[in-house]
Amino acid sequence: GRAARSSARGSGGAEAAAMEGVLEAKLRRWADLGEAPEYYELARRGPYKQTIVSELNRFGGQMGPYADSLLPLQSVEYINASPIDNLGENVPGFVATMCPKRSTFAHFWSMVWEIESQLVVNLTHERDKVGSEASDKREQYWPPYDERMAREAAQWPVRVRNLGCESCEQVPGLLRYAIELTGPGEQKRLVMLYWYSRWLDFPASSSIGTQPFFDNAWNVLRVAIHLSALLTSTLRPRHRTVCHCSAGVGRTGTLIALLRLLVCLPTLQNEQQFDSFVRETIELMRERRLWMVKTDVEYALLYGAILLRLRNPSEEMFNLSWRLVEGDISAMYTLLNMPLQSTTGTPVLSAVSHSKMDEEEIDNARDISHYNVTSHSTPPLIRSSLSCDTITRN
Repeated sequence: GRAARSSARGSGGAEAAAMEGVLEAKLRRWADLGEAPEYYELARRGPYKQTIVSELNRFGGQMGPYADSLLPLQSVEYINASPIDNLGENVPGFVATMCPKRSTFAHFWSMVWEIESQLVVNLTHERDKVGSEASDKREQYWPPYDERMAREAAQWPVRVRNLGCESCEQVPGLLRYAIELTGPGEQKRLVMLYWYSRWLDFPASSSIGTQPFFDNAWNVLRVAIHLSALLTSTLRPRHRTVCHCSAGVGRTGTLIALLRLLVCLPTLQNEQQFDSFVRETIELMRERRLWMVKTDVEYALLYGAILLRLRNPSEEMFNLSWRLVEGDISAMYTLLNMPLQSTTGTPVLSAVSHSKMDEEEIDNARDISHYNVTSHSTPPLIRSSLSCDTITRN
């Protein structure tokens, strides 16, 4: 139980165990209430500054970025993207953006090229509606493309090639693609694209504290810890990570907030500090982009994920291994400066040192039912039929 874990941790174990109790009690209370009411006390939830309305946005042109925090680019006249760069020097920089529409695929990859990003994180659900109409939420903006898009893509300032894909053995729905970009002067760069495709958008508040809620929190936590390891030890920190879901605010904001929590968790010693830090993180992000962490379920997920992290302090628990799906992803492991390993002829790869754990241990770690919480060159400027108006909403 908690006392045994506290003893095993030694110094600092008592504080961690106390925090476990605090988070557990809070999640149980929210489960009983059927919502997390503290979420609605956060400031700057919806638009409070001028936003940009454009046909290049999803959702009928709405959900535009704040005009005063639009990502500045030389190669693209407009893209719905906001730099999240105000969370402290120990937190990697991010660019939060919408899932591209067909009309903005080229804009998206030009943005990735210009900011020299090495990492793209896609959090759209595989069941999100596909397309570019007002009610649609996602599209596949990397190859293979359909015939018409392939013809267009051949003329883009930054050309895109999908080298291959692998799937994570521990996190259902987590895929990783090796993407080769070719820019001006035929210069080539490699980008890693992660797609976690099982994070549901807008689950009911009554789902807080249920087993599916914690299953998702566990998987999001594993993704976050893996990405944190990449961003702090492997990839060049000055190059920002591009992160999106559908609108680029809810799931995107939640993942970025969780990454900041993981970095600063050792400094948070009590409930007041933890709550204040979560509030500060969300409100800082909302200075840059509207609606960041859009629902009380996403807010509660931050607490659920950290609770699971406190219960599982061993780094070994969070090692991920990968199995080749298609193509040749060896170039990605050159970028990561890691060996390509294989088992029975099929690559099984890890971004952190791989260690096989007993499946029962992993199942036990996920099982929270005993908590009783309710059963540098820049491509040419891409010009668009941009007709942006700024509007103010209070």
